[in-house]
Amino acid sequence: MQKIVSISPLDERVLARIPITPNSKVKKAVADARKAQQKWAEVPIEKRVKIVRQLKPIIKKRISKIAQTVHLEMGKPYWDAEREVESVLESIEFHCSNDPKYLKPITLDKTKTETSLQLFEPIGVVAVITPWNFPFSIPFDAIPPALIVGDAIVFKTSELTTFTGIEISKVFRELERKGLPKNVFNFVVGGKATGKFLVKQDVDMISFVGSRRAGIEIMRDSSKKLHRLILELGGKDPAIVCRDAGLEKASKGIVYGAYRNCGQVCCAVERVYVEAPVYEEFATLVLEKAKEMKVGSSKEADIGPLAAGFQRRHVQVQIDDAVKKGAKVLLGGKAIPGKGFWFEPTVLVNVNHKMNVMKEETFGPVIPIMKVKNIEEALRLANDSVYGLTASIWTENRAFAKKLARRLVAGTVTINRRGGLKEGCPWGGAKQSGIGRQSGRDSVRSYTEIKHLWVK
Repeated sequence: MQKIVSISPLDERVLARIPITPNSKVKKAVADARKAQQKWAEVPIEKRVKIVRQLKPIIKKRISKIAQTVHLEMGKPYWDAEREVESVLESIEFHCSNDPKYLKPITLDKTKTETSLQLFEPIGVVAVITPWNFPFSIPFDAIPPALIVGDAIVFKTSELTTFTGIEISKVFRELERKGLPKNVFNFVVGGKATGKFLVKQDVDMISFVGSRRAGIEIMRDSSKKLHRLILELGGKDPAIVCRDAGLEKASKGIVYGAYRNCGQVCCAVERVYVEAPVYEEFATLVLEKAKEMKVGSSKEADIGPLAAGFQRRHVQVQIDDAVKKGAKVLLGGKAIPGKGFWFEPTVLVNVNHKMNVMKEETFGPVIPIMKVKNIEEALRLANDSVYGLTASIWTENRAFAKKLARRLVAGTVTINRRGGLKEGCPWGGAKQSGIGRQSGRDSVRSYTEIKHLWVK
């Protein structure tokens, strides 16, 4: 039997060897979900919400265990892992409190003789495939709204965070004892091959978070069945620092936005454009704050390791390419020797768009800072990307920033703060950062089939 070898990025020790779900059982999981979904959809939405809300006390009593699993398996500091788990409670409550309102029939037209209604009905079986950087919270962006709608789930997490996936499956096994029908939630273990096989099965929709490359493959594999898709495919998120910005606030926000989770965040600040008059001062402030970041696995650490050896190699290749093409390393720039996939917090200057670090997703603790003549140049360069997940603008002129935000091609634009998901607001990307939205009204409706009911 094939197995996944789970390795801790903290020290490279083998945590376990976990059997991969055979394709025959993946197929059976989809078939079981199909049968269970039909009965689940008949359960009144009020009861479905009541059952889904029971996830909160189940998770609450497991917070420390789940956080420790995320810490060991993915590498982020324990406090950050704990915060990730706690954030799921807010997400569940939001969906339980708001999704029923978003799913109510909408009267489109009404006359004396006819009525047109828009109905939101379950789409069926949803394959939820999620990455390793937020292995506990990202699945809960998709699973609660899909369950509330009346869909069934087949869930696969990244092979790098299989233990976290197992913890999620335990949560749902307990939820079955509190009313969730068996096989409404199904869990399979595997890597790329398992995910590829799952996508080709008899599912109705795929909710995926991961790389652009994998998203393209999913679209290709889904084309014959025309699966509904939500794809969140990462970003190369720009920050524009205007000459009137509060530089202390901007430097602090950008350093945190770039280094959080060792830069392994789809909305991490990955390139910074600074107007020439404040460039030197801003770069100095970023360097000061970057030097203060603590790397390690202790409770006081700000930054953990990268999640895998391949990710560390990818980051190093980008930095080496930038240096070869003229970039200057102000801080860091290389892997930290020893066991584990540790990498130095890095600050680069003298960068340009001929360097891969300014064009391709880095997903590591790197801040490249580029001097620009004016805002028009910053805007042009910020939009010079296949990605469009988030972008940030730093200025004291909020009216100007709002106008500039309309010209940035991104799913979320923030002013004087780093990008991120705000519960209840649409989350997703423009261009090749994805298709569809998570969170908010548009999220839950994405897991439905929209029906027009015309009554005479």
